[in-house]
Order: sequence, then structure tokens, then C-alpha cells
Amino acid sequence: ENGEPLIRAARAGRESTLKLLISLGARLDKCGTAALRAAVTDNHPSIVLILVEARVPLSKMLSVATSVGNTVMMELLLRL
Repeated sequence: ENGEPLIRAARAGRESTLKLLISLGARLDKCGTAALRAAVTDNHPSIVLILVEARVPLSKMLSVATSVGNTVMMELLLRL
């Protein structure tokens, strides 16, 4: 499956689209980490929370937030 729609929704901060894709069975095991990385990089905390709730692993996301200098996202990730 092509995870591009999920990644695009995460990058654009489109909560309803992301939730719809997840409810329709988007393969989070294949593209969830890329979508999470996009949400962290593009500063969409609500998208991060949706993906974490859907059990996308947070591994290495703190280093992603640090590399782009996003202190808001760093604080969020430290609280999760």
C-alpha cells in the first residue's frame, strides 16, 4: 500500500482526513512512522497525538524534533 495519503494528511495537519484514513485501515505499520515524522517536523501536535493514540511508536521522534529545533514538539514528546 502507498502511504502517501496518510503522510500528506499528517504533513498538512488534517485531523479529520487522518482519522478517516486510520478508520479505513491505513497501514500504520508500513507508513505510520513516516506520517509521525512529518507531523513532528511540520509542528502538528494534534496529529502526533492521534498517531500515538493509534499506537505508532515514538522511537527517534525526539531526535527529529531536536534536529529541526522545535521546542514545542520536544516538550510534547517528553510528556508522552
